[in-house]
Amino acid sequence: MVSLSPFAQWCVMKHVKERGITVLLDGQGSDEMLAGYGYDSLFWADLLRRGQLSSLVQEIHSSLTHSLLRTLKRTGRMLFPQGVQYWELTAKNRSFLSQDFLEQFKGLPMPIKHKYPGYLKNELYNLFHYRLLSLLHYEDRNSMAFSIESRLPFLDYSLVEYVFSLTDSLLINQAWSKWILRQAMVGVLPRQIQWRKDIMGFVTPLDLWFKTDLAPFIRELFHDSAFANRPYWKAPQVIQAYELYLKGYNPIFQHWLWRLINLE
Repeated sequence: MVSLSPFAQWCVMKHVKERGITVLLDGQGSDEMLAGYGYDSLFWADLLRRGQLSSLVQEIHSSLTHSLLRTLKRTGRMLFPQGVQYWELTAKNRSFLSQDFLEQFKGLPMPIKHKYPGYLKNELYNLFHYRLLSLLHYEDRNSMAFSIESRLPFLDYSLVEYVFSLTDSLLINQAWSKWILRQAMVGVLPRQIQWRKDIMGFVTPLDLWFKTDLAPFIRELFHDSAFANRPYWKAPQVIQAYELYLKGYNPIFQHWLWRLINLE
């Protein structure tokens, strides 16, 4: 059971269909529930806020055994926990959007829900309610495209409710993410899988494509008169942002590119 990007997921579904398999188990929701990717800084911020300094020191020390660079980055983020929350990233780098468009829809960004007292649980809760929905949309379309039944055991409502009732230290412990799941897999998974550190996402190489094979197509699209006349964006600023992105100065623009291209 793994969580894949939409394109990688499509490839897997195709591969599975060719081998006559009709039912798959997928791991969607596990990262959002169990703090799967890099949420140490929010956990540390909660420990600091609650005055649990001994636990904080132990966690940072454990993190140092994994990676010095990662620990330094997350220690810095711990001091500004609001700055790394997922929903706030969507509000950055929108200077190329039409002011009229922004004014008209300024009340529509995803609402932030503060259901829990800590940074970590609130982050996971909002990820679970907003980002996961789009992943489930891809999941359903990709599985149905190959007539495969995709089952999502981590999204059983009773399991979700149980995990969100756990203390943070059962999600992150000794700098290990998904702590309770790793513990539950003792004797079930091989140890090298159970305690694997170099977790990798199966991502689509959009950055490479946007800067090489797709660059002529994107430039042609952005310079078209129809694109310039849309009321949603300011075409010159979009083109400028793209050219800066190609030179390596505007990496966050990648998150907007696919949306702009598909909308046009």
